[in-house]
Amino acid sequence: MTNPNLKDAIKALSEALINEEQIEGATGDLPNAPNIETTDQNLSLPELYQQLSIPSLAESVLFTSKLDGATGAIFNIKKNDEGDGIVLLRNDVEVYPSKPIKSEITTEAVEDIMKQFGINGVKSISEVLRGLSNDDKNTKLLEFLQLHAVKEDETLQLTSSNAKDTYFELTKRIAKSVLSMNTKGVKTYRASIILPYELASIVMGYTDNFAKNLPSTTTYYVGGNELHDFYINPIATDKNIYIILNDKYTQGKSAGVFAPYQDEIKVSVDPESGQPVYFIFNRFAMGISPLHTVDDPSIKSFTFVGE
Repeated sequence: MTNPNLKDAIKALSEALINEEQIEGATGDLPNAPNIETTDQNLSLPELYQQLSIPSLAESVLFTSKLDGATGAIFNIKKNDEGDGIVLLRNDVEVYPSKPIKSEITTEAVEDIMKQFGINGVKSISEVLRGLSNDDKNTKLLEFLQLHAVKEDETLQLTSSNAKDTYFELTKRIAKSVLSMNTKGVKTYRASIILPYELASIVMGYTDNFAKNLPSTTTYYVGGNELHDFYINPIATDKNIYIILNDKYTQGKSAGVFAPYQDEIKVSVDPESGQPVYFIFNRFAMGISPLHTVDDPSIKSFTFVGE
């Protein structure tokens, strides 16, 4: 006959092992969040959406930091230019209110896809919805850069047809801009650069270790080196190169902050069709560093005029 105490001990041990596996497989900010690669078929579309980590371009080129409360501000300190001591600087962030983005995907459609394709089908839908959310963030980012970037008069025209020399021309020109933003006081030599399609192809096509690929999950990352990460501009016709000081380790040295507040999907009845439809609710903020001024910028841009 089996010892009842032994049965209870085995049961307790099994439960403990299951809990450890859930913790080890967790992703995201939520405690014991399920791992979408190993989860069962019962995970819902909102849960899958929350677990996906596909950073937008805005989250990649600005320092990402959660701010408390409905509004926030960025603080920094600098040496007093007019005397001894330091001064406290502040810039308010701009909060972009959440507006529902209709996905056109009904709960009935998700149920059908789940039955036919399982969890992988619902994961694909989640990735598409995350892309819609990122599009909204990226639109606001490019408006933010156009507003704050100090435009350089000197343009870029590549003179070489050799891959290595072309890459060197590009990186040398970018390094010149980065250095110029540190001449009145060192901020950081680390930067994120947004390139037009033609220039992004140079970075993507140059495979030498000098242009090594850094690990990144963002859709727009195309390569980089120890100090500079390169991203492609989602607007194919934009010829501007944006250089954004971005120290991923220290917020105070970066040109700006991206602050996520809300990014989720919910079911609501579409007034036109009467069907339960998934809507995306996306609320976030962006702010420019108080250290950024026209005379001492932390974001610059210049125009690429061709080869």
